[in-house]
Amino acid sequence: MNEIFRGLNTYDPCFGDTFYTNSWNTGFDHAETLANIQVPAVLIHTNWSYNADGILMAAMDDKDAERARSLINDVQFFKVDSGHGFHFEKPGDFSDPAGFQEADPSNTPSSPPTPN
Repeated sequence: MNEIFRGLNTYDPCFGDTFYTNSWNTGFDHAETLANIQVPAVLIHTNWSYNADGILMAAMDDKDAERARSLINDVQFFKVDSGHGFHFEKPGDFSDPAGFQEADPSNTPSSPPTPN
């Protein structure tokens, strides 16, 4: 069954609207939160793109991922070939990150990213 449809009966469209309008970020400082992580962390970055209207169709692009990575004190960063639903698309890979290749920090774009 398509995972998107499985939870549709409990989905609140007002919640989705907060993502569309970006109001869910109101009063929340992502940089401060990431910088305050005091335990080892894993950041898994999946494929991303922008749609024709310039809307990011993912959680973060390469620039966002590098910013998050730079703010977290002790982080392992992995780039994986998957969509946003990595845990559904590749459950075996998701549950065993030991098989991932850690991303090379020198291979991160310093200019605005080009959509995949």
